[in-house]
Amino acid sequence: MEEANPKADGALIFFIDETSWNVSCIRKYGWAEKGEKVFVPPPPLFQSITAITSISMLGMGYTEVIRGTVDHEVFEAYIKRFLLSIKNYKSSVIVMDNATIHHINMDSLIKEVGHVMLFKDVYSPILNPIENIFGIWKARVESNTSKKEEESNLFSEMAKTFVKISAREVRKTIMDIETNIWPQVISLKDL
Repeated sequence: MEEANPKADGALIFFIDETSWNVSCIRKYGWAEKGEKVFVPPPPLFQSITAITSISMLGMGYTEVIRGTVDHEVFEAYIKRFLLSIKNYKSSVIVMDNATIHHINMDSLIKEVGHVMLFKDVYSPILNPIENIFGIWKARVESNTSKKEEESNLFSEMAKTFVKISAREVRKTIMDIETNIWPQVISLKDL
């Protein structure tokens, strides 16, 4: 029996991953008068902000931004809300990397609502178009904020910048990986 091809069947493919910002980064170097020492204040406690998001050929998808890091419970809660956000899309394919937190007991729930979950190979971020979108997002946020930015301003800038990533940019990123990277992987070429 021939295996179904989700793309040929018209299934929408969603890529899901998380990315984090360390909001306590400080400069390690600076300028001072000749012969004077540069005062570098001690770093504050480590703080991170993590965004879990999805992309598809429709553009940026359901996203949550949290303080701290993502564990199994946070990721499972995100997946449940993500599935609600795509309830109108039947037979979608959900693609994630092979991170430990992505291996949650959601197979039955995902299959129950008519979707398929696929995991990418370990250590293969180049095959995941969402990684490129994260690069675009972070570069734009960093260009519009300073290291001393208030956390609330950072959240605001992340939200403003997120909605400005166009569906066209997302589609271009996905198509670039599909047409330029995946064929090289399939033919076992070095990247």
